[in-house]
Formats: sequence, structure tokens, C-alpha cells
Amino acid sequence: MRLADYFDAAAANFPRHEAFVDGRRRLVYKEAQAMVHATAHALTREPGLRGGAHIAIYGPNYFRISLLQTAVNRADMVWVALHK
Repeated sequence: MRLADYFDAAAANFPRHEAFVDGRRRLVYKEAQAMVHATAHALTREPGLRGGAHIAIYGPNYFRISLLQTAVNRADMVWVALHK
């Protein structure tokens, strides 16, 4: 199973539980799952991107990066973390 599959299972079982807490921002699984699926869909519609593509992610330690990593995984692509 992929990371995205485990995430979807958690969202199915606990849709109203908090999935991400970042300062004052709180996101429940149902909201997070909608964001992940929308982003994954956008990635698969992007010309030139196919399953197995490597997507570099450079960003701060922020909940949206985790959402993006899960979306890349859902789109059957590979996320590559970049750090300073």
C-alpha cells in the first residue's frame, strides 16, 4: 500500500479527527483528503507528468508540504525532498 492509501483509510475512519495542526491552523482528515485529491488530480493533468515522475519539493516544515507529498504519492509520482 502507498502512503496515500493509509491516509485515505484514516480519512474514511476518522473524517472529523484532526489530521494536521500547525499553529492556529487545524485541518481535519476530510478537508485534508479533499486537498490531497484535488492536488493529485491537478498533477496528473499536467502535460509531461506521468506516473513515476520525480517531483522536487522545497519548502519549510509546514503542513501543506505534507499534503503535497501525499498528493504526489497519490498521483503515482515520487517526491524528492530538498533541504537547505
